[in-house]
Amino acid sequence: MRIPTGNFGHIVAEPQQQAQVRGSGAIGQALSNVSNAIAGVAQDMQQAVVQRQRSQSAATLATLSNSGYDLSDQIGRDVSDGKLAADQAVPEFRKRMGELVGASTKDFTNDQRLIIDEHLVKLNGMHERNLNGIAIKRTQYETGANLLNMSEQFQRAAMRDLPGAINQWNGAVDTMGPAAGWDPEKIATAKQAFKENASYNFADATLEGAAQTGNADLVRAAREKLEGPEGEAIDPARRTALITKAYGFENGIKAAGVREAERLKREQEARENKARDAFKDAQGLVLNGRYLSTEYISELSAITAGTSAAPAVQELVRAQAAVAGFASLPLSQQTATIERRRAAGSTPGMGVSVDEEQMTAAMERIRDGSVRAYAENPWTAAQERGVIPRAPALQLNDIAGAQAVLAERMKQIGTVEAAAERKISPLQPQEAEQIGRMVQSLPPDQQSAALASFGKMIGDADRLAALAHQIDAKDKVLGTAMMIGDLQTTQGRYLSELVIKGARAIKDKAIMMDERKETGWRGAIANEIGDAFPNQEVREKMVEAAYYVQAGFAAEGGGADISRAVRMVAGRIVEHNGSKIPLPRGMEEGTFEKRLASIKPADLAAQAPGGSVFIGKTAVPIEQFVNSLPDAALVHAGQGRYNIRAGMGLVTNAQGKRITIEVRNGN
Repeated sequence: MRIPTGNFGHIVAEPQQQAQVRGSGAIGQALSNVSNAIAGVAQDMQQAVVQRQRSQSAATLATLSNSGYDLSDQIGRDVSDGKLAADQAVPEFRKRMGELVGASTKDFTNDQRLIIDEHLVKLNGMHERNLNGIAIKRTQYETGANLLNMSEQFQRAAMRDLPGAINQWNGAVDTMGPAAGWDPEKIATAKQAFKENASYNFADATLEGAAQTGNADLVRAAREKLEGPEGEAIDPARRTALITKAYGFENGIKAAGVREAERLKREQEARENKARDAFKDAQGLVLNGRYLSTEYISELSAITAGTSAAPAVQELVRAQAAVAGFASLPLSQQTATIERRRAAGSTPGMGVSVDEEQMTAAMERIRDGSVRAYAENPWTAAQERGVIPRAPALQLNDIAGAQAVLAERMKQIGTVEAAAERKISPLQPQEAEQIGRMVQSLPPDQQSAALASFGKMIGDADRLAALAHQIDAKDKVLGTAMMIGDLQTTQGRYLSELVIKGARAIKDKAIMMDERKETGWRGAIANEIGDAFPNQEVREKMVEAAYYVQAGFAAEGGGADISRAVRMVAGRIVEHNGSKIPLPRGMEEGTFEKRLASIKPADLAAQAPGGSVFIGKTAVPIEQFVNSLPDAALVHAGQGRYNIRAGMGLVTNAQGKRITIEVRNGN
């Protein structure tokens, strides 16, 4: 009996069974046997073919079944990953599955296709249902993603219109939420979350914006909204955090305000200090008679703008012309101007204003400063006060350079002396110090020649004395020699050479000196000079010079000749109307008397405007005064120059300035 192979539960074609023919006889039987044998072979072959087709169909169906699963999985992943649109999932599966089936069954018989197709229909239906489920989930996912994107956009819109954005979001969720697979609970949760986040973000942005303005009132207003009904939409914990943040901003702004106020106060104080210093500097310039340049005024105005010094600067600039003009006046005129202003303030019916009184006080400061400045350095004082255009201190490197500077200064010295109202050195202190060092470096004979050249250029004994005083501060011997200037002995030697030689001999102890207090060289010279020089400093310099000259005599082998030494240095000392005076160097007493008697009123007219001189407060006509000169007591006032003593005082002009007569060789 044959074991059935099964037809998968279906009716299939089979070979037709052959009819049994009964033969007669042996031939018939034989033929029958042959026929049966052939029929059996054919039937076996047919069954083998059927069996092969069945196995082929089964194998192909198994392959297509697996391929269907693979294809379904791949398309499902593509849909889930967004590589394939959800609505294309089933069409894509049908297309590609059909291609697989067609390729696998192209050589199949209809019977084979019938066997496979029935199974494939069931399998494909299952895969398509699965893909439809995946497509639906993908569509819901994309819809949900779109909703989330819309949520972000509505969150941004909420910064401009919070209520409108909340309403728009609620409408979108109600419409699209179901399509995204959201149930009512999730929809409600999404609405609430959006409202809380949008309200929080809006409140936080409002708070941050208010804080950035630095206005505590705006921050306070934002905080009060958070604490009110508008803040109830925010999660309580986040709302509390925002309120705390708001208080922090408020306190920070207040603290920053305090710090800023303190900083501004410090800056203002610094500006005030800088402005006061700038004003004092400018005031110092103006009070010294300097004019402020337009550039300086612009800088000064910028520094003092917005400070308490600004009004004072304006007044200073306004008054600088009058103040600077006053500073260029001679010292006596400055004093006279101040006295007139003070007198006007004390005169009934005239009086002064506050501004005038302040101006007078400023003038007094100018005058006092000018007195100090002219005493320290007349050239700098005159330059600063506009008396002369310029006289900068120069570097003196050699004798020729020093002579060039002296020649230039001698052109302006009269103008400076008029302002200082005294004879001055043609050099500034530092220049005189340089000359002293240069002369010190020369051999002795060249030293006296250099000093003599300076003395010849300067000429005036008082100016020489002023220069000698400058040099004397560093080198007393050289200063003494400079005071002698270009004076010569009867043999034509420079007297300064004897001074230098005598000083060196004393230093080297090369001579025998008489150091007795009263009768020694120095004592005898002092007695010879007596009180001929009322200026104690000048007297001491004359004693010193004569002492060195006497030492010079001794160094050259000469004996003591005190009178000669004094006469060569100071001029002949004589008694004149009860007091000692030095005659002009080289002048005899008889010549002096004649020159004194030859003085005319016209010679003194410039000193006595109005034609009178004053003895105390008593006016004396100048003619009467001149006639009395031969019998007057004279007081030394410089080489060949004398004041006139009257009682306990000196004769002056109406301004209180001393009357000075000049008796010089060649008059």
